[in-house]
Amino acid sequence: SGHIPGALNVPNEDIQAEQTDALPDPDQMLLLYSGSGSRSKEAARKLTELGVDQFFGTMFKGSLSATGQRSLKNAADIAATHPDKTEFARRVVNVLFMICNLDAPVMQTFPATIDNVTTLLLRDLNYPKLTLKHDVEAVIHYLCDKNVLQVIPAKGWCKESVEHMHRMAEMTEDLNAPKHLAYDFLTIPFEDENGELLQIWLDIYEKEVKGKEYSIFDQAAAVVLKSPSAADAIDALEQQHRVLDLYYALARKFQPLESTLEFIMEKKRICSERIMKVLAKRGFREKRCRVCGRPLPWNHPYGMCSRCWDKRM
Repeated sequence: SGHIPGALNVPNEDIQAEQTDALPDPDQMLLLYSGSGSRSKEAARKLTELGVDQFFGTMFKGSLSATGQRSLKNAADIAATHPDKTEFARRVVNVLFMICNLDAPVMQTFPATIDNVTTLLLRDLNYPKLTLKHDVEAVIHYLCDKNVLQVIPAKGWCKESVEHMHRMAEMTEDLNAPKHLAYDFLTIPFEDENGELLQIWLDIYEKEVKGKEYSIFDQAAAVVLKSPSAADAIDALEQQHRVLDLYYALARKFQPLESTLEFIMEKKRICSERIMKVLAKRGFREKRCRVCGRPLPWNHPYGMCSRCWDKRM
């Protein structure tokens, strides 16, 4: 009763992490309905939370050649052996195969770079993109070690990233760090010409190699945020934000305690608020969502807040 002729009956509980075969082409508009409206609302929430890669279904897989399907299966099998990010590794593999099977003209403008893979995997605009990028890099490194992928250096930021890693590797050669530890440190992006950041990175790198005790929580807690009323507030606060960014990246890899990560994120939020106050006093326009007008963090990379993005999707 109440069934619209031609409609598809998909139980709410069947909408999981992957697209069900019952759902139509994801590029088409979906109209959801239920008896009271509550179940269709919950179904809409689930669908909008699915990342682009989650629609990597039978339609796309079926379009691959036999060789392509074997390659995908091999990569997916290796992704399933990842020690702690099995599902995420599978998502990375799916996105890589989607990009690599685009038409040649499209691939020229949207190549299979780590940045592009990260963009397609991003679900929540409030989630730190740099953190997600680190996770993508780690999975790709794992797949390369298993001889599933081959990374080809590109121009632009990738070249600078390689040069940065080369400089840091030469600087720390005497530490004789294990390869996996060296890779973890060398892939942490930061401005190595910034003396304070470089010293923090070197100190923690040395402590990790020598097995010395240290606390990133204590080091982040020792950062006393500059008052917005200070004459040098903007320069000092921006530098402190860079320091906290580095501590967060280091904590994620070497001391990933939830209390430490939440503490650093909260301190970064307060730092951002103080920067916005300084900019407001100097007459800079406050950054706001172009749709609803909600205030955005000073360094928010998008012109739209996460709520409006979710509604748009």
